Amino acid sequence: MARDPWLEAVRSEIEMLAADAETQIASMPPGVCFADLQLQDADHVLEVALGHRRESLTESELAVCRRLRDALTQLVSNEPESSSFWSTEGVRDHPKWRAIRELAAGAMQEFGPAR
Repeated sequence: MARDPWLEAVRSEIEMLAADAETQIASMPPGVCFADLQLQDADHVLEVALGHRRESLTESELAVCRRLRDALTQLVSNEPESSSFWSTEGVRDHPKWRAIRELAAGAMQEFGPAR
């Protein structure tokens, strides 16, 4: 069976959220902060996966995506633009980024091996 590109996009987003801070920061072009762009990308991919691409994922994978999206929303919804959370240093040091990495790592374990 061919791999679904959408499933791979979901995996890729979750893997990047689980990556260490230096890998996350290095994934962006110079001058672009990882926090805002990556969270927008992850939110978009998870939203589409839970919407019109849901047939690409199993019920278990959909549940993981739902929990991760809800947790991310709860973690970042009250962060003002001026918060250190959104900075490169915040990606390295902010406790919410540590929580995001742990959540994403757990989501990857639940997602299981690539199909």
